Amino acid sequence: MEDGTSPGEGDGEAGGGTDEGSDASTEEVDLDALLEAASGDDLTAQNKLEELHVSLGGTEKEVKDADSWEQVVGWIRERQEGGGEEASGPQIGQMYKYAPPDPKDKKKKLKAVEVEITAVNDDGTVDLQKVSDKKVKYKKVPAEQLQD
Repeated sequence: MEDGTSPGEGDGEAGGGTDEGSDASTEEVDLDALLEAASGDDLTAQNKLEELHVSLGGTEKEVKDADSWEQVVGWIRERQEGGGEEASGPQIGQMYKYAPPDPKDKKKKLKAVEVEITAVNDDGTVDLQKVSDKKVKYKKVPAEQLQD
């Protein structure tokens, strides 16, 4: 974040707190109070916001790269209103099949290969890595091209 504080900087320090709110996807969390505390450099609140965001399908990198804690809270609210985990889409580490384009004829597809998601991009695309050959990577693949 621009203000120099990101939840990743204090992971070991602020992990205390209570575990009663460990179901991060509940809407009972007072996001306004967390936002106020996180903006005031409260590491526990910052970690809680990061945990909420990730539990709803976001990434830690998104939180670290966010312009403000208000932006993170906005994403959390959007994801909560958008439904449950089903709507969150692909996540890093998940396995899918992907039929890459034929390098000789871009209109054709090659045989589907098993891939692992290595990154989920903000534009709705994903970065992939072939499971059988970790050196083979596919960048900016539209998520809708992934097969179960």
